[in-house]
Amino acid sequence: MKNVMLAVLLATFVAASDAHAVFQGVVKYGVQTTVTLSPAGNSAAATVFLARKSRLAVLGVLTAPPFGSAQLALPALPKGQRLIISVSLPPAGTTMLEVAQGAIDDHFTLSQDGDVVYDVVPGP
Repeated sequence: MKNVMLAVLLATFVAASDAHAVFQGVVKYGVQTTVTLSPAGNSAAATVFLARKSRLAVLGVLTAPPFGSAQLALPALPKGQRLIISVSLPPAGTTMLEVAQGAIDDHFTLSQDGDVVYDVVPGP
């Protein structure tokens, strides 16, 4: 069932012609990482992936209601090559995305579907 859901999610992502990706920097594996999604006046969804060589693993799915928030707390980020956060918004929707890990506290305002990408490097 999970494989079917992942395939549907990836097919939807690939079909979205206006989606874009932003490379943000690096995060460390083995360190607590928190991803928070906070939409303003609309709902929003995000899927958090970990890329390992040619495979994608879903770490979590966030769905936030209008004026609410959703949070994914990973006690220790697993080993991988890339952390990809894929955000989906309704037309004319906006959301705030926060990624926190140790001294890293990145905030993004998204007004269209897109991905935020981090390289994953060895932890402390």
